[in-house]
Amino acid sequence: MKRKRFTEEQIIAILKEHEAGVREPDLVRKYSVSEQSIYRWKSKFGGLELSDAKKLHALLKREGLVQNRKRTYRVYTELGLQVRTKRRKKLVRPRLPMAVPTGPNERWSLDFVSDQLACGRRFRILNVVDDYTRECVGQLADVSISGARMARYLSKLGQVRK
Repeated sequence: MKRKRFTEEQIIAILKEHEAGVREPDLVRKYSVSEQSIYRWKSKFGGLELSDAKKLHALLKREGLVQNRKRTYRVYTELGLQVRTKRRKKLVRPRLPMAVPTGPNERWSLDFVSDQLACGRRFRILNVVDDYTRECVGQLADVSISGARMARYLSKLGQVRK
């Protein structure tokens, strides 16, 4: 298991510095961490006092509740602490190499591009590229492209390109 660089007490001390008025870029340089780490720590330990963290840790150790996430969650809420967000479980699948196309119109790649006009209005462009010939088969530009509209457009392209 990967060892953490900072203990909970150190993280809370860094967040207290930030609350005292030290800017994030200064903390990033001082402790050699990323800004994302500081924001993640804020969401996890924000509003937590050092004594609260120690109380919680001691309570969980003494009661033997540190293994069960649901009970840890319950203790957090009972003490009125900020609750850590649960991580999503990732589906692990073996990567299969994609077959190389042997002729035109065998496989197309789709790409959405978005930009903004000078007036602030956003628009999107759907680019369709043939993977074998590397030519642009078609482009669909609009303010909003629905799934049904995209399916109709791809069906029309498929009929034209036969």
